[in-house]
Amino acid sequence: MLTPEQIREKAERKYPDFLRSLVSGNNVFPLRIRFGKPASDMDFATLKEATEALAAGNFGYTIEYEARNTRRWGTQQLPAQVRFDTDEQFVGALGKHKEVAAFKQHIAAAQTRIPTLRSWLASHAKWVVDYSDDWDGLLAVCEYFLADPRPNLYIRQLPIPVHTKFIKEHSEVLTSMLLAILPQDAKHPDGRNFEAKFGLKPLEEMVRFRALDPDVARDLHLTDPRMGLPLDRFRALPAACLTVIITENLMTLECLPTIPKGLGIFGQGRAVALLEQIPWFNQCRVLYWGDIDEHGLQILAGLRNSYPHVQSLMMDIATLEELRHLCGKGEPAGVPPHNLTPSERTVYDEVAKNKLRLEQEKIPLDYSNEKILAAAANRQPS
Repeated sequence: MLTPEQIREKAERKYPDFLRSLVSGNNVFPLRIRFGKPASDMDFATLKEATEALAAGNFGYTIEYEARNTRRWGTQQLPAQVRFDTDEQFVGALGKHKEVAAFKQHIAAAQTRIPTLRSWLASHAKWVVDYSDDWDGLLAVCEYFLADPRPNLYIRQLPIPVHTKFIKEHSEVLTSMLLAILPQDAKHPDGRNFEAKFGLKPLEEMVRFRALDPDVARDLHLTDPRMGLPLDRFRALPAACLTVIITENLMTLECLPTIPKGLGIFGQGRAVALLEQIPWFNQCRVLYWGDIDEHGLQILAGLRNSYPHVQSLMMDIATLEELRHLCGKGEPAGVPPHNLTPSERTVYDEVAKNKLRLEQEKIPLDYSNEKILAAAANRQPS
């Protein structure tokens, strides 16, 4: 038999079904919880104690008894199950009067203001509870996008009575709601982020880079060898046939040596997302130099998903073995990537096994410059 605490746990698990019933109008009562028969080897004193505890610990349920003719104890009135007969009894037993009252108000408001939310509400009832304090703001955002789909404004410019960060902080639930209610032509479900999905202006990220050759600065019409451009303008640079070196550390970018037709780019620790759609990369030699650890090699592999021709710099087993004394502790990064070269995969296995990390800025400048110049010249250093 279940204890009162176990009955409470089972009742809590039925709570989401109860919430959904308030949206659908289906009646879930009486709501019954079965809890099994007494064990065949249970002595009468233990059985009596458990039965009395069930009654004494009653937090609001109704106990159903049935007469059982037992071989060991004769005919006994034993608990068969407990039940909740009404929503008032169920809600009171769980101590959720205030929460359910707010839930009913939220559902009524949603069905009045946005009738097309009904189906979403039935399948996401728990979210209505989770976002109770912000419910009016969520409905206001949905109402705005229904009235003015794909507005082509920055989030801060939206004339909605919520604070600037509200949409960002609630993007998961808002995305789910808007995908459910907006017409097909007002949403792009496969968009990378909220802005792309619902037609808002993206806040373009800045790409910081450095011309490693004065001729490159001139050919790209740069006002300074060291520049930062919004991502859309960076994509449109008239670049081709360059040697591109992506580094994950700003100081290493600033210290890259002069390279004919060379361009250095700051990957910011997230080169995969930042640089995934640069069309002129396909007409350049692209070298990636990151930390020798699981995360650095994951970034390298991610870049290769977009640009299969990407080569690594100082991310092989030979570099690790030569500079192992400079290693610190590495952190795991998940499933090993599939598109590493044999040498890169060897170094990945080594750093994963021994939890190693060789940060690029710990590599001596003379050593790194020699390797970079050799790679740029497409030759091995002497």
